[in-house]
Amino acid sequence: MSGAIDIKVAEVLPAQHQVNLRVKVMQQIMLGVIDDRDANGDSNSNFQKNLKIAEFLVADSSGCMIVKAVGDHQIHLLQSSLPPSSTTLAIHNARVEMYRGFMRIVVDHIAKGEIIPLTFDDIVIRDSSSHNQQSNNNNSNGTMSGVNGKSITLNLENNMSLIEYQYVPTK
Repeated sequence: MSGAIDIKVAEVLPAQHQVNLRVKVMQQIMLGVIDDRDANGDSNSNFQKNLKIAEFLVADSSGCMIVKAVGDHQIHLLQSSLPPSSTTLAIHNARVEMYRGFMRIVVDHIAKGEIIPLTFDDIVIRDSSSHNQQSNNNNSNGTMSGVNGKSITLNLENNMSLIEYQYVPTK
């Protein structure tokens, strides 16, 4: 069994497993609770009665995508990486789930997330809706403190979660 390698958001494929990414969490999209009761109102005793899920927009230099976090620990992990935090998130062993023909990266009990310090002096956010580049910063001069003097551009124009895929069975 070979270990999975880090890939860029734009390289993620439908139904892929063992996805490893290094991303910046941009915003929380939604937070909800799924009730684990069947149609008769009976709860399945093997699982939690209520399961928390949240969706976040994450980005790297190649694009952005929606990440679905399942469970309290994973939700807290992604929430702690939200701006103005100067951290990035390393996601290990995640999987890609198709929802109505669109991709979502799933971070659940199998996947592991790790908060890592941001190592870039300047992060530029490229967003087509504003037709300009914004600097994500923690101080008044428009830069984030870093250790290696590099900068990275986060690409919000290439949203991989907005690409619709259609299942075509083979004969």
